Amino acid sequence: MAVCEKGHIQDLEYNQWVHGDAECHDAQLQIWSSPSSATMTGAMVECVTCKRKKNLMSALGGGQSDGETSSYLRCQGKKPWDNISYQEQCGNKLTVMNRGASSVYFPLVIGSIYIPSANKTQDLLLERLRENLFSNEDSWETCLSDDGATLNEENVRMWAKPRKFSDDEIIRIISLCKAHLSGLEDKPEDCGSNKEEHYRAFEYEALKRSISLNDEKGDEALSLTKTNLDSYKSIVAENIQHITLVNKLRETRALVGFSRVRPAESNWLDKAVQRTRHRRSKWCPAVTAYGEGIFIELNAEKISKWSTQKAVRERVRT
Repeated sequence: MAVCEKGHIQDLEYNQWVHGDAECHDAQLQIWSSPSSATMTGAMVECVTCKRKKNLMSALGGGQSDGETSSYLRCQGKKPWDNISYQEQCGNKLTVMNRGASSVYFPLVIGSIYIPSANKTQDLLLERLRENLFSNEDSWETCLSDDGATLNEENVRMWAKPRKFSDDEIIRIISLCKAHLSGLEDKPEDCGSNKEEHYRAFEYEALKRSISLNDEKGDEALSLTKTNLDSYKSIVAENIQHITLVNKLRETRALVGFSRVRPAESNWLDKAVQRTRHRRSKWCPAVTAYGEGIFIELNAEKISKWSTQKAVRERVRT
């Protein structure tokens, strides 16, 4: 079969592959194996009419595959999983693969922790931000960069320090401001069309606050226990900001798409990703999984200081 990096798939056009640009009337193809090799390297596809032939291995990347196939085999934009007759305009270069090759299909699965009605829990800091910052247009604009589209963290600190916020609160204020700027403060369920980091901010807030929450049926969906850093050795307390024991969490894992030839690296907005959602549907196949673990937040100040060291900067450059 033949695939392209946009996710399309089709049968290998043997007739076109063997003949290329040459004309052959009443073409009849046959495949036979060389007596010297019973493997793919010995398989030949030959036209009985004009006697043109090619080694099948060359289509799979062996031999002079670029010269023999890539110059004229182009994608037809076929999407048989969507509709047997549906196809898009494409014309990209095709890659020929065995049907069972691992690079024919790379699933893209996105997971999200279920946080039931997190905003219903009273949060005095969030309420104070809503009242004094988010609803105050002048104050909010001072926290943004010149383009008005990104957050200026230094300006947020300048706004917060005169109001007697602690260092931990200021770090959390910056996180809440990012969530607010993403447009997800009140509607985290709308994250489907946004980048992944937008709704990861809500997961971060829930884990950091260590608040256990029940789902709509009253069952425990998120069970968290905040630990006391003083009970750990000094090396832990000095370099770690928070440790939360995750006794139970619920995660939704959705198959949002897939790619071919190369993996999409967990980015469903990648142009190489074909969405599993049908053109007329609004859902993706998903499963629910339960688990447990430990949430560890490193000391941001220590990381910032470490990243300014000369040795670290030189290593990054190399």
